[in-house]
Amino acid sequence: MNQRSISYKDILKKVEELEENPEFKVLWQGFKNADDGDPEAQRHQFALIDRWMIENYGMNLTDYTSKTVSEALRDRIYNEDGQIRADAWSLEDALFNDNTKEDLIDLARRIRLKGSSRLNKKDLAEHIAGALLRPESMVDRISALPDKTISLFERLAGSDASVTYQDSEREAARELADSYLALTFSGNKVLVTQDVAVAYREAWSAEAEELRQRRTWLYKCLVISADFYGIMSWTILMKLMRRKFGDMNVKEVRELFRSTPERHQWFSELDAKLVVFGYDEDGFYKHYERDRQRDKPYYIPSAAEIEEFYDKGCILSEPSYMKLCNYLVKRFKLSRSEAEGRMCQLYQLINDEARLDDQRDALLLKPGAEKQEYKNESGVVVYDYSDDDYFVFKSDSEAEKFFMMIVDAHENTRMRINRGHKPREVS
Repeated sequence: MNQRSISYKDILKKVEELEENPEFKVLWQGFKNADDGDPEAQRHQFALIDRWMIENYGMNLTDYTSKTVSEALRDRIYNEDGQIRADAWSLEDALFNDNTKEDLIDLARRIRLKGSSRLNKKDLAEHIAGALLRPESMVDRISALPDKTISLFERLAGSDASVTYQDSEREAARELADSYLALTFSGNKVLVTQDVAVAYREAWSAEAEELRQRRTWLYKCLVISADFYGIMSWTILMKLMRRKFGDMNVKEVRELFRSTPERHQWFSELDAKLVVFGYDEDGFYKHYERDRQRDKPYYIPSAAEIEEFYDKGCILSEPSYMKLCNYLVKRFKLSRSEAEGRMCQLYQLINDEARLDDQRDALLLKPGAEKQEYKNESGVVVYDYSDDDYFVFKSDSEAEKFFMMIVDAHENTRMRINRGHKPREVS
């Protein structure tokens, strides 16, 4: 966010305050009375003013007005805690200061505002801000926010100044900024401007919150579907939605999906199916369904599994995963969060049918290990880890035990190729 510049009106206001001093008043009146057609006379009068300012204030008139106006602006923008006041900025200010005219024209097109190319930059910012603050636009954007983001937004909307967000809230702050619902500043500060807060309170209702709850659940269902299925019918998505909203039918699910902002989707509609991005290229999904998934039934996860997958990135409560995770913590002294992160890496590798060596690396590499450049026996340059980069087992039997735990986790992993089923469930 760019800091506001000092305006001519601000400078004149400070000059008016100086005019209360009788000596300055005489000098300033002499400057104003100087003939506009005699620049030399004006320069002479201004030099007299500057000399008087330096003698009395230690700086010339330009420096004085810049300094005092900057201080006044600072007091208007920041509260006593150093946070940015909610009434110091508006959505229109942010749009005008943070974008070029071309950026604003592009944004106007994306939100389907007509006639934007004929407007100047200031009118563009005003026009777009007005559109974004309309109740229907506010509801559409806010109802797409996940729980963590809406929690931060509600805290900001109830505050008269910016809030310093935690590192764990960085993604939520970024999403609010991307949705034109908040402004982010250096120092981890995020602000909901007063006009946005007012528009939110006027637009939000029980019906809007119900829509947000359904969109949030849809988002969570899509997250798990990408890894459990890759390809699914509307009926399967309906079954997932019914884990929380038991009254939804296929038509309602389809309408909800199609009305959700694109950034919250990563499925294409093809052949009356939903296909995860990447699988829709060159008809790959047809081959994957026919030759890999075949006629396997779909596993429909519970509401708790959907929530856990969204929060963690895998089903960590699966006993074989818990056993491996606890082993990493106890044997190699990893933190619980580091061990859980490695288990989710293992899940993705198993789900993607990666090599066993890659699965091993995910679990046994020491924190911070990086591949180094080596020459193999044939003299070819390769990049690989050294033996020192790996945790070491005390014995072959311990290594064998660890390997069997990986095999057990593999057999209990819900895989895309099995439409969410574990290998042991379909063998």
